Amino acid sequence: MIEELDFKELFTLMGEFSVKTFPDADSINHLNKLKDEADEAIKEPRDKYEFADCFLALIAASYKAGFTPDIILDACQIKLEILKQRKWEKLANGSYQHVK
Repeated sequence: MIEELDFKELFTLMGEFSVKTFPDADSINHLNKLKDEADEAIKEPRDKYEFADCFLALIAASYKAGFTPDIILDACQIKLEILKQRKWEKLANGSYQHVK
């Protein structure tokens, strides 16, 4: 059994791993990796590891951008409240976009 980590521990471990393993990669490089991983998850939507790859790439990008777990979690809470207030429309590809 793998040791269970909370978000802050996972964020720190992934951030430190990305600095050590990809020292020349900045937040934009990790966001580009996230795009690649998202494409893989689209092709394999039942593969939890593809979703994990996306999540870890996003953590690495956030870490390299100088954010902390608390900053990201706070931003997510604030953004969720904003999203709840918006009106949404379905796009041709099946995703949704807020109405401007």
